[in-house]
Amino acid sequence: MTDAVVGSDGAMYFTVGGRGTQSALYRVTYSGDLSTNVVDYQDSASSDRRAIRHELEAMHGTSYADLDFIFTNLGHPDRFIRYAARIALESMPVDGWRQRAISEPNSRALVIAIMALARQGETTDNELALQALERIDLSNLKESEQLAHALVFIRLGEPSEETRLRLITQWDPLYPASSGSDHLNMELVQLLTYLRAPSVIEKTLDLMDHLGTESAPDWSELAKRSNDYGRAIQSMMSNMPPTQAVHFALVLRNVKSG
Repeated sequence: MTDAVVGSDGAMYFTVGGRGTQSALYRVTYSGDLSTNVVDYQDSASSDRRAIRHELEAMHGTSYADLDFIFTNLGHPDRFIRYAARIALESMPVDGWRQRAISEPNSRALVIAIMALARQGETTDNELALQALERIDLSNLKESEQLAHALVFIRLGEPSEETRLRLITQWDPLYPASSGSDHLNMELVQLLTYLRAPSVIEKTLDLMDHLGTESAPDWSELAKRSNDYGRAIQSMMSNMPPTQAVHFALVLRNVKSG
């Protein structure tokens, strides 16, 4: 199917075709005894969250923003609301919220606030952002939320020598991750390589020696959709490349000593 629309007559129209197949236009209508009166299609579930997100989105790109409302929602459990809050914050002059961002007590909200600072701040904000991240209680965060340092380095530049050594002391004991998380290890090796941690080579090579057989993603349903590209997906899944080991080797190429 290439496109679909509900017409003013209430019928559904959709087109199919392309990639060497026959094109066609279909008109679908209902025949039966059930009511065809217009229904209220608004889903009441999570309407309160949608209202919050819409209020935050109304502040995007404007000269007005309710900073209290924004900071209240930077740590919201809903990641779409957190995203909307960050964009609203980034729409405002940094001087108006920098200090509040680095002083944020909520761990999740602090990560999001530092992301905003990294994206909109100046290179002089580098140390402020990194020092704020060091206060985070990692036990309160999901693994995907724990590392915002890379964005600070990319946007605001390298840390001072003192901070670099302090970050190595903080993160080196956590690598490899005690949880065995592939995702976290793939992030940690990048952080520790960037920081020039002395142990990163030995630890990573040992980790690569114990990766085992990598499981293929569950793409079986995707492969069934078309014989044309399905065969390629099935072939890859039956001969899964060692993507994690490739990632580790790719990162280690940046190590200049040891």
